Amino acid sequence: SVSRSVTGGRGFARGALVVTEVALALVLLVGAGLVLRSLDRLFAVSPGIQPAHVLTMQIVDAGGRGRTAIEGDAERFAFYQQVLDAVRNVPGVTSAGLTSQLPLSGDIDGYGYVFEAHPERQAGEDGSAMRYSVTPDYFSVMGIPLRQGRLLDGTDRAGAPQSFLISESLARQTFGAADPVGQHARFGPEADGTGPWGTIVGVVGDVKQQSLVANNTAAFYVVGSQWRWVDVVQSLVVRTQGDAAALTNSVKRAVWSVDRNKPITRVATMEQLIERTASERRFASVIYQTFAI
Repeated sequence: SVSRSVTGGRGFARGALVVTEVALALVLLVGAGLVLRSLDRLFAVSPGIQPAHVLTMQIVDAGGRGRTAIEGDAERFAFYQQVLDAVRNVPGVTSAGLTSQLPLSGDIDGYGYVFEAHPERQAGEDGSAMRYSVTPDYFSVMGIPLRQGRLLDGTDRAGAPQSFLISESLARQTFGAADPVGQHARFGPEADGTGPWGTIVGVVGDVKQQSLVANNTAAFYVVGSQWRWVDVVQSLVVRTQGDAAALTNSVKRAVWSVDRNKPITRVATMEQLIERTASERRFASVIYQTFAI
């Protein structure tokens, strides 16, 4: 009788253990499934650009010894304009532009800002916005959509009233449902109130700068000739008719036809940059799937 009681107790314990193990396994499977669904959503995040057929490379104009800052900026601006002219003449190139920082490349360049519509706020109180000093063709090359107003163009040049584009996330957090086009703003060095107000002429789609999962998409865009300085290092972006990587050497030769002494670094297609950004999360997905199995 005692033996049967002990045996029955052990059987009950084994049964309870099996039920517990199954319940824990189900919890783990459900948790793994939810994580995988979250990762799938991350992989589906849009970078805010159209990366196919876009070649990028970084150009460095580090010269300028013996020149004043103004002279150096004028020569640097002229150099980069000549580069664009040369690259646009390369067979297979449909358009080309320049930017001070390239999405998903590791570049981080943010500045504080103030809006005339919110005089009670100080520069930096609302955080910072990514600063893109660009040429007007940058948006068509990268496939960044216009949401409101107009894009930057040839009328936005040195000596003309300063014009800005802002990202839709910055427009939303600052103006809500109101139209930001025509509003006045100061960005970067001018945000301390020493410079004139610039005008927001348009709103463009959000672009992922740091990674596909980072939400810091507040950004402003200005043409290089209307910024306080011309950036020494700029990224050339080139949209091509076919395989972007196949035009690498031709585009390099075009740059060096202007000045063969200028370094060219960090050559990659936009698709490659996006792939690198996603590689770590893809590895995490494989690990989760392994544990789920």
